Amino acid sequence: MLLVFGLTMNAQKIIPLENKYGYKIINRDEEIYFKDVNNILEKYVGTWKGIYGNKKYEFRIVKHTGSFKVMKFDELLVRYIITDLNDNVIDNTSYFPDSSPYIMSGRYYHNNGYYLSYVAKGGNCAQSGQILLYVDGNNMDVLFHENSEFVDLTECPTQINEHFKQNTIYRLIKQ
Repeated sequence: MLLVFGLTMNAQKIIPLENKYGYKIINRDEEIYFKDVNNILEKYVGTWKGIYGNKKYEFRIVKHTGSFKVMKFDELLVRYIITDLNDNVIDNTSYFPDSSPYIMSGRYYHNNGYYLSYVAKGGNCAQSGQILLYVDGNNMDVLFHENSEFVDLTECPTQINEHFKQNTIYRLIKQ
């Protein structure tokens, strides 16, 4: 007796990470991996520090492989410590797990900049938005863009934990 078994195997499609922005997923069941095949994320990885106004900023950036349904993606995760000039801690996410919503997590790489989602601790009234990172050698510029359209001003007349000013460049130095 001859038995024939049919196997269907979905090969994982590898797309360079820099092509994730604007990529159109046609088949939602297709296994896709947005992989950092060209090592564009390596220049961001490490500890970065800087001072802006009366605050010190420290970013600890690691490369991570995340997933969502049948999609995998290489991304950056950013934990941060913000202190005043006397080293009193204002905010610290350095001990949070990768899954924490308070860890800045990568969205995409576009036009030599890396975009991350950012939510400060404090619930619906806390600062949130997008962080953009540009690296030039040992210098990293950090730019914040607020998602104010999601804040109900009747519930939140003022936001809390405003660690970043809109349209302000924060310069950090690689340690």
